[in-house]
Amino acid sequence: MELFEPALRALVDSGTALEVNSSGYRHPAGEAYPGPPLVARYRELGGRHVTAGSDAHRARHFAWGLEAGYRVLTRAGFEALAFRRGGDRVAISIPVRLRVRGTGDGLA
Repeated sequence: MELFEPALRALVDSGTALEVNSSGYRHPAGEAYPGPPLVARYRELGGRHVTAGSDAHRARHFAWGLEAGYRVLTRAGFEALAFRRGGDRVAISIPVRLRVRGTGDGLA
């Protein structure tokens, strides 16, 4: 964890969103990138903005594991995703049905 601490602090200090990539659920790692402990640590350090993606390069991978990725975020205390394409940041609520609190890999 301490290896990632400077990067997480830089994200927090600059107001940059952390991206949770759900492609790991279709690979041997079987978890989001970054994993739940790093997402939780980002939040503990004061991180306020997150986004999520499935890193799909093929149509069949579109949104793969995305709901599990959302659960990783909500377990860390996040309720909205941040988006920006020029201009101001926009917050989009994570659907209530995917909002869970507690521990785990986001699959429960």
